[in-house]
Amino acid sequence: MIRLSTISIIIYLVFSCEKYTQPSEPKIQGQWLISRIDFYRIENEDTIKEIHYYPGDVFILPNENSPLDTVLVGSTYFACSGVEFYFDPYFIYGGATSYKNRYFYSITEVNYDFPGFVYFNSEKRKNVWKIISSEYISGLLLQLKGQWDPKSGVIKQSTLGYGRQRASKYDALYMQCTRIGP
Repeated sequence: MIRLSTISIIIYLVFSCEKYTQPSEPKIQGQWLISRIDFYRIENEDTIKEIHYYPGDVFILPNENSPLDTVLVGSTYFACSGVEFYFDPYFIYGGATSYKNRYFYSITEVNYDFPGFVYFNSEKRKNVWKIISSEYISGLLLQLKGQWDPKSGVIKQSTLGYGRQRASKYDALYMQCTRIGP
């Protein structure tokens, strides 16, 4: 009887334990087509302006110096390897694609609430993008502008969601991307 109760306790302990998993690095490698851009102007936690850009629309981000300050939605794409972003593609002899601008990036603060932040330096400024979701099939959702404090290392919870601070006025910019290549 003692042997049977010992075996049952061992079986219970083995099969009743929770499986511990760590958050995985987001899957951003590949070629991405910018398929939608959503712009929100937020004041006192209310959206006072909302603009959606669909394929065929031109999105211009004024007063910004980033690789994606002018985007033809549905036709602009970029690529990402394990260590570099590639912007402004052009075709070379033989049908291959090369890129004018290349930037090294790093991903930090990977957690369960969102996949993390992407940091890279362009010519005149440091770019910080928040990865909202990163799925191989459904695509990539990036927040290019908004209220968060990537320098503090602390993600703050507010009524607006993780990472956003309480601010009276700010613009939020989301970019939906679709995978078009490996």
